[in-house]
Amino acid sequence: SGSGGGGGNGNYNNNGIGPSSSGGSAASYCQAACSKVNQCDSSVDVQVCTADCQNDGAVSLSKLRAEYVSQVQSCFVATDCATILTGDALGDCETQVQAALTPTPTTTDFCEQAYEADVSCGKNASKGECLAAAKQFSDAALNAAKSCFSKSCNKIDDCVEAELGH
Repeated sequence: SGSGGGGGNGNYNNNGIGPSSSGGSAASYCQAACSKVNQCDSSVDVQVCTADCQNDGAVSLSKLRAEYVSQVQSCFVATDCATILTGDALGDCETQVQAALTPTPTTTDFCEQAYEADVSCGKNASKGECLAAAKQFSDAALNAAKSCFSKSCNKIDDCVEAELGH
């Protein structure tokens, strides 16, 4: 997920994460992440970084669960500067937090419907893979994506990707 890039800014905003509509704000999330990056690399301008972060994720970031966003932010802010400047600290935090998340009932229902759609379209399907991949999304985003399963088989994947911002 995400578009890559980042110009040495510690990948603070390039992996598809940000505030959820159910909690937090883009401003507070991006401010915290960019302040941490600035602590590690004073050449990073916090104002520019924060604005870029907010602009990069204005729509897709609102589709994530609030607890996912806040836990990733906490993990990133607690990461040492050497890791932030040389590694994929944000991606590592996303992986750790996602592994520990429990799917919501809406996630489970979404994956049941995805499985049924895949089977009826003759595709290989895995509820477990769906649960692992979808559990960071908000219930509102998943509910919107459920409408995709009534579309023709060749339209479902593009529709779900568009609804979830991936």
